[in-house]
Amino acid sequence: MDSPENCIRDRDEKIITPLLAIMKNDPAYCFDLEDVLCLREYLDRHPDRKGEISRYIQEGRLGIGASFNQPYEDLCSAEMLVRQFHAGKRWLRTHFPGCNPRTYWNPDVPGRTLQMPQVMAKSDVKYLTMSRFSKGLYSWLSPDGSRILAFSPGHYGDFKARVEGTDFERAAGYIASASTDWLKSTRFISHEVPLLSMSDMSGPDRYDTFLARWNTLTHCANDDGSLAPLSLPPVRPSRIETYLDAVVPHLDGMPVIDGDRPNIWLYIHGPTHHKAISAKREADVSLPAAEIFSTVDALLAKSFASYPHRELNEAWEAQLYPDHGWGGKNGDITDSTFKAKYETARDISTRVLSRSLVSIASRVKTPRASGLPIVVFNSLSWQRSGPVEMTITLKAGVARDGVSLYSAKGKGVPLQSEIVQRHPDGSIRSVKLVFVASDVPSVGYLTYYLRPSSEMQRTQPVPLAGDAAIENSFYRLELAGGGVRQILDKEMNELLLTQGKFLGGELFTMQSVGEDAGEWDEPQQPTMEGFDKLSNHPVSWERVESGPVREIVEGRYTMQHASVVQRIILYRMIKRIDLEVSLLGWDGTRYREFRLAFPVGNDGSQVAYEVPFGVVEIGRSEMKGSAGERYKQTVARVRPRAIQHWIGSSGQRIGVTLSSSVAVWDYRDPTDSATVGPLLQPVLLASRRSCHGAGPWYLQQGDHHYRFSLTSHEAGWQNGQRQGIEANTPLLAVADISSDARAHLAESGSFLSIDSDASLLSTMKKAEDDNTVIVRVYNTTGMPTDCRVTLSTPVRKAEETNLLEDAIHTMPHSVRGVALTAGKYAITTMKLTPQW
Repeated sequence: MDSPENCIRDRDEKIITPLLAIMKNDPAYCFDLEDVLCLREYLDRHPDRKGEISRYIQEGRLGIGASFNQPYEDLCSAEMLVRQFHAGKRWLRTHFPGCNPRTYWNPDVPGRTLQMPQVMAKSDVKYLTMSRFSKGLYSWLSPDGSRILAFSPGHYGDFKARVEGTDFERAAGYIASASTDWLKSTRFISHEVPLLSMSDMSGPDRYDTFLARWNTLTHCANDDGSLAPLSLPPVRPSRIETYLDAVVPHLDGMPVIDGDRPNIWLYIHGPTHHKAISAKREADVSLPAAEIFSTVDALLAKSFASYPHRELNEAWEAQLYPDHGWGGKNGDITDSTFKAKYETARDISTRVLSRSLVSIASRVKTPRASGLPIVVFNSLSWQRSGPVEMTITLKAGVARDGVSLYSAKGKGVPLQSEIVQRHPDGSIRSVKLVFVASDVPSVGYLTYYLRPSSEMQRTQPVPLAGDAAIENSFYRLELAGGGVRQILDKEMNELLLTQGKFLGGELFTMQSVGEDAGEWDEPQQPTMEGFDKLSNHPVSWERVESGPVREIVEGRYTMQHASVVQRIILYRMIKRIDLEVSLLGWDGTRYREFRLAFPVGNDGSQVAYEVPFGVVEIGRSEMKGSAGERYKQTVARVRPRAIQHWIGSSGQRIGVTLSSSVAVWDYRDPTDSATVGPLLQPVLLASRRSCHGAGPWYLQQGDHHYRFSLTSHEAGWQNGQRQGIEANTPLLAVADISSDARAHLAESGSFLSIDSDASLLSTMKKAEDDNTVIVRVYNTTGMPTDCRVTLSTPVRKAEETNLLEDAIHTMPHSVRGVALTAGKYAITTMKLTPQW
């Protein structure tokens, strides 16, 4: 509705301050404030009113929504969904003792992510108030069986628009018909009817004149002018929880909804705010990693005294701050504020993570005779191999001609290096290293050593023919002007690309008008006006890097509105292809959209993608039918979709998984004469307007960089899930950290492991209230899974908790960890007391 600062002021002066005045003078008045951020920002301006607000909460007249704000659920990472209720409900319980909000308000966004009912239920949040959905009450299920009570008034603004400012007869007629429709649609679950009075930034309405007449009316006029007795049900102020408390005993009789409802408004965040969402996705990785390794560092020190609790909370709240209100009036201010918040979250977490890794690395016993130590860290809960890229600084005189790399056992490791800078004496000052770290332990580390060498590997760019091929022991790629003509999986002897209209990794552009990024009924598809693709333009492929670790080929193109650079990276020792694409000098032309094409499936392929704490299989995992109200499109057919780390397509024999720096993907050919079968496409950029009439254009002029990784495997998303997460979660390395007096760790080690392929670590962190360790895991499959969580630190006590870290029951454990049965699709949180 306006810039963040103006909204804070308006919520103060037009909503909350007038509300408190009404509540002071009218002991019957009730009001729901939608989320905790509104309250916290008000208290920043009026700390003296905390006692008054607390009193109204205790009296049950003032409700506060349980979440921090109202997010795009599908854009949130898994841990972000949990932290919505940490920064919301948990904060309220701490600062307003006795306050226990049980309703999550998110009435504006037409999107519900698959596992949100489980996140809510395990945060002791029982009710959802949504909108843009068929009017009614629903039992809403998560795949694990968790359920909450969902309430939709239809469109949230109907009552206010139809009653406020109209004459009594029209208002009374609307209430009567709306009430009759409600009772029929809810099958008389309750004879009380909820009438939700709200609109965007609406203040505390009274309806005094209307209510006085309605509640005292005893007769009505017949057509002949005579009076007839009239008995109307009373209309009274209430709160939504009061109503839902009364109907929740009837939950078993309500219509059941389950499955994912893709967010229709996804154009307004990913494609129209590329750099902001890129910072957000980087923080999605660095924030949990910072928690994990800060916890490891504390466990090694046998003390949480230096745990960066304040910094991590600041980072999480910055990560949560951008809600569904991008753009709008003065939207350039809003958008820059949201982007700065994501960058703050990324920068704080990166700083905390680096500090913890350096501290842990200093505890590793590294003999100086072995060389300059490089400690590689893995934040994921399984052993893995992957590329490491880093630039390190050397002291003068250490190395003059080049460097070489060795394992802790003294075995040479393939290395590609490039001198960046030299000291005045000619020796190497800084050098860029690229190598593959093999079998880095789960939530653990592996040590390498750098030594001076008499040789430095160099690569000169080599022109390639447009139909050249590159290959390693895993893949053979046939290049063409515009992208990759074909990929052969040499291990499985299978071709990965469906040949036709598009090449693999080919960029194309279309007209993209949409509904000013609002997409009010369903995402409006791009059109063919101004269609162009890379294969329409000449290319000069070059081999720009080649060595024992990887080969890189690069193609450069000039299109109408931007220059394009393609880079294809093929590794010698890991089964993975990286693709980097840059749009350079994008001129900001209005209503253009850029996508990449990955024709990796046939007509029988199943497309699946990662969502918070789960996986959606397109056509199988969505809500059934349509959402109702104005949303008539069958939910399963809504596209594009918002993904987390990966998306993939599987046929009968082989599957392909793509990791992505991009949040929004399509899976069907949007062009004329569409190809048959899946066509996976990241939506890189769209130049549209804000959905607010006074809002800005999202033109995003300048340079944009994107990164993708492709791998193939046996059919089934389960066989590519880990690789999809790995490519977006790079291995981390620190160099030349001297062992100190605390050094006692071996040159390789794991701090936590999970012995089940189906169970993944979400985070490991210090508990909010004491010096225990919170470990959260989730099962992505539909089968209960026995697994063991093993810690390197002895465990004295184990408890299962909810997501707010409230204890549920004790768990059987040994000194090294916990054995549990992870239910199907279940999120399990454990509190472990270290034995120090």
